[in-house]
Amino acid sequence: MFSYIFMKILETRPSRYDKGINILTAGHAKRVKEDIVVSWVKPGIQMLDVGCGTGDLLAHAARAGATVTGVDISGEMLSIARQRFQSEDIKGKGTFYHAGVTELDKLFGNSSFDVITSTLVFSELCSEERKWALSEFARLLKPTGVLVLADETIPRSYIKKLLYHLVRFP
Repeated sequence: MFSYIFMKILETRPSRYDKGINILTAGHAKRVKEDIVVSWVKPGIQMLDVGCGTGDLLAHAARAGATVTGVDISGEMLSIARQRFQSEDIKGKGTFYHAGVTELDKLFGNSSFDVITSTLVFSELCSEERKWALSEFARLLKPTGVLVLADETIPRSYIKKLLYHLVRFP
């Protein structure tokens, strides 16, 4: 219950979202984003982040030389992302769309991206939206493109699994 409440509070306070997520995940979310950039982002690639939130991952990718595009359903989160991209070193290097995952078909053409990422989004979607999103990702990726999904996982340890379900149940 605590994590659910904490997440909802963070989503209503976009300026504190990144810091709060890193507290909630004990820094794991930040490390995952860094790993994504190191592993998959190369200068000149076209990258789409679905559920980009405050644009943190995209800012790192833009600094690594990618041309970045973000989509998020939260206008408040996108406001933070756009502000982040006013920084001198990445000014004008990001494009952002206020849209949900089910609107991707209206925004982009086939084979538009080298890398598509989505972090902490799929657990928020219903099964039909997940199927739709995966279908769209396949359409949007270039033939040699890469899809990187990072989301909540259920722990393997019995004790941790029990705690996970107790926290997530509400």
